[in-house]
Amino acid sequence: MKRSKDNLLSKNNYDIQFEELLEKKGYTDEAKSLVLNIIYKIEGAYNDYKKTKPNAKSKIDIISDIVDTIEHRCDVIEILDPDETKGKLYVSRKNKIIKTFPKDTDLLQAIYYIKTPYTKKMENIIEKAVLLTLEKGMAINGVEIIRDFNGWSWNNVLEDEFEKYYNLLYQDLIILLGERELEAVIKSHKVIDELSLQLKNLYGRSKAEDFLMCFIKSCLVIYINNGDKYENEVMEYLNKKESELAEFSNKSEYISKITDKMNENTKLICKIDSILSNPKILNKEYSTKKISKKYKDIDSYKISLIKYKNQLSNEITACRKIMNPFEYVNEKKIIQKEVDDLNNLKSCYNKDGIIVKSLLELQKKVISCFYRKIEVYDLKKELLNLVYEIRYYNCLPLEDKKLKEYRFLKNDMEKLQIEFVKKLKKNRVVDIFSDFARVNYFIVKYIFEAKMVNISKITFKYKRVNNGIDVEYYDEEIAEHKAHFELTDDEMYGFVKRENRKIKIFV
Repeated sequence: MKRSKDNLLSKNNYDIQFEELLEKKGYTDEAKSLVLNIIYKIEGAYNDYKKTKPNAKSKIDIISDIVDTIEHRCDVIEILDPDETKGKLYVSRKNKIIKTFPKDTDLLQAIYYIKTPYTKKMENIIEKAVLLTLEKGMAINGVEIIRDFNGWSWNNVLEDEFEKYYNLLYQDLIILLGERELEAVIKSHKVIDELSLQLKNLYGRSKAEDFLMCFIKSCLVIYINNGDKYENEVMEYLNKKESELAEFSNKSEYISKITDKMNENTKLICKIDSILSNPKILNKEYSTKKISKKYKDIDSYKISLIKYKNQLSNEITACRKIMNPFEYVNEKKIIQKEVDDLNNLKSCYNKDGIIVKSLLELQKKVISCFYRKIEVYDLKKELLNLVYEIRYYNCLPLEDKKLKEYRFLKNDMEKLQIEFVKKLKKNRVVDIFSDFARVNYFIVKYIFEAKMVNISKITFKYKRVNNGIDVEYYDEEIAEHKAHFELTDDEMYGFVKRENRKIKIFV
């Protein structure tokens, strides 16, 4: 009987039920201890995590996902000796095996990997690059709660450059779609098409297409620069597509080839039907050494034949579709675009700074989408959550900096935040401190970069000096940050709050 989330995670029986599950799986004591430590850390860090990242999944959903993965997808957890192996984790989805260093963050990352789609056998290199990015991003994001939150502070501690790249792309999508919605997209059969649909519904065709084009390019740039193996794979796929395009150029020859394939598939389907419809023939086929060795029983062989028949039928349907003149032209355009995109990608290989440049260009598209949220959000809770969301976005790591530290994004982010502060003032989320909007923004903008977990408690003091004001920000009684703003003479005397006293930013 399937356990409900509420029953599984109730305080009275959760520990006992979870330990029973781990015992049933037969894990070693070290493996069980690591899994339990993950759960205890999530319990301790969740409140700060949810405060910092308002669009995060609920604690019940996070823990339930981990429990479900362990129960149904992971039969073996083997703890590796760091002195005897290089790779910190290994996952076999088919055999339901995880091998990992004795570190809770590595184990949790492996647990997320084992539940993601298998990308190695995918043929379309563009779809593969996108899905691999999402697979890596999901695992890195899943570890965040125990990696970056320790019960009293929040720190971005990602060290690996490529993990930072995958994480940034995944966080972009969480911000634009939501975490649960993104996971649903990843489970769909056509990830890029589903991404396009969801983005268009939320942000309109123009913004969605601009973002998706840059997103796919970033995925491909990371993919091709991830080592010689990946570069060779891209080049092989490009050669294949160029050959397909050459075939399309000779229409009569291509149609003849398609017709031959349809006839061949039809003959194979007839042969499969004759085997499936006659138990004697089915038994005879299964009794051959080659087939009986491959399938554990005759039913498995029968299921395999049915799947193969369906695959052949789908290929016939696709062939018939491509023989339609309109579809023929459309397919040729699609292949031509793939070839053009991949040829352009060659100039991005092994070029200094090309990944970061691509990712920063994408961030401009993300920032433009934030305006839609500012426009549609009106409730105080929604707007306060958006403050936290923009603050979280500003602090995302890339190379050895945070996004807020890149000059390339400064003007775009400044304009967005100025617009947002206007909305916050209008909706009485933040207070008004001066008759001048510019001064109000100077004071308020610290909320978009403060490192404290609960920014709603921020207070500040200001003091007039010769050429402006000195401002000191506090997290309750602790001074967190100092800033100086140069003001005009009029701005110096436009304050509506007294100096040298603590003032709340949020109403």
